[in-house]
Amino acid sequence: MSGEQDKGTDSPSSDDKAKALEGDIQEIRGKLGGMVSELDHRRHDLFDVKKQLGRHAVPLTLAGVALLGLAAGGVALTVRRHRQRQALGARLVRFRRALARMIDKPERVANAPSAQWKMATAVAAAIVSVVAKRWVESAIAGRATARGNRSEARP
Repeated sequence: MSGEQDKGTDSPSSDDKAKALEGDIQEIRGKLGGMVSELDHRRHDLFDVKKQLGRHAVPLTLAGVALLGLAAGGVALTVRRHRQRQALGARLVRFRRALARMIDKPERVANAPSAQWKMATAVAAAIVSVVAKRWVESAIAGRATARGNRSEARP
């Protein structure tokens, strides 16, 4: 009988454990549901562009002004350099340097292209001509097909 009593005493305690676990599970589910709803709310806030622009208006404005300033500064520097290079003094300096290079190394002034350059040019010309020929042939074939379809459509 003592074996039966052990089973009887184990049974209520296992039911108590099951109820306690069920209560814990319900509590965890409740907390998890709250976390999921909070995350969903934050996701909606994060991807609400109008709200984000309102929250971060000053930094975004400053970043835009900075980018605009950088672009304007780049354009201004480019224009300034162009004007300086077009000035008569700068052009004369470049011309003097070119003359000095021509006098120092006259063989480099009007040298003939190398054999490798001639071969590369010939290969490139051949490739371009083959590609152009195939493109023209496909265009002509496409027109002929289109004309054939039109004449078949007209009884």
